[in-house]
Amino acid sequence: MGARAATGTGAARRALTDPAPTPYNPRVSESRRVALIHTGGTIGMRRGPRGFEPAAGHLAGLLGAMHELEHPGLPRFELIEFDPLLDSADMGPKDWERIARAILERYEAFDGFVLLHGTDTMAYTASALSFLLDGLAKPVVLTGSQIPLIEPRSDARENLVTSLLLAAREELAEVCLYLNGLVLRGNRSTKVSASGFDAFASPNEPPLGTAGVTLELRRELLRPPQLGPLRVTRLADVSVAALTSSPAYAPSSCGTCSPLRSRAWCSRATARATHPAATRPCSRRSPQPPRGAW
Repeated sequence: MGARAATGTGAARRALTDPAPTPYNPRVSESRRVALIHTGGTIGMRRGPRGFEPAAGHLAGLLGAMHELEHPGLPRFELIEFDPLLDSADMGPKDWERIARAILERYEAFDGFVLLHGTDTMAYTASALSFLLDGLAKPVVLTGSQIPLIEPRSDARENLVTSLLLAAREELAEVCLYLNGLVLRGNRSTKVSASGFDAFASPNEPPLGTAGVTLELRRELLRPPQLGPLRVTRLADVSVAALTSSPAYAPSSCGTCSPLRSRAWCSRATARATHPAATRPCSRRSPQPPRGAW
């Protein structure tokens, strides 16, 4: 489904030399076309016997009842829904590649893309897409909600409307994440709360923009459009382990446990957890790790 196109009135203007953040221009938004790709997540769920659950086609009905989506200042959009809908907690490299290819297949037909996604692994998907989409010159905005759209006190409405506006911004040409007033670079975002609306942050980089009374982007932080046609990098089957290091940690060449071994002990449990093939114990006898070390 798509929102009806109409003619907007008025436009925010700025001098080309003005270093202030770029303001929202409704006349630009209304002339652009956005793909709204529903991959799954809380935003489109409904109540079921066991709590909130995904339901095919449910989101389309909710969007049809949102009269604000017909506002002339919003871009025209088309809803594309994954079948089946994905649980973000179970997503991995194959799903990231599937999402990237969904964008590639529609790249020439749309000016921007909004991905509706579960918040559990949204930051991982945003980071993966920023590397998978080689040659990206259009905005890709990931968003979702902590409370489903069907609920009366949901954060979904504002997140959805603002993400559509961001996906219509000509100066935005990268993968970003939007929730609760913050526009974050996709591969610099991380989830910081499972219960608050301010669920994401970017500790090592300032937000690309903010959405308050006005929707503003910081032009000096935005990446320029990439050159060449869009390409999707193929992902082979991968297995990723996260190893937390400490000041006393020093890797050693210890057979199957390397590099998951310190000078003091061999963590066979950690090796087996992250490398299933590492089932044989280390040949070097080592003392047990101190209590609370892992």
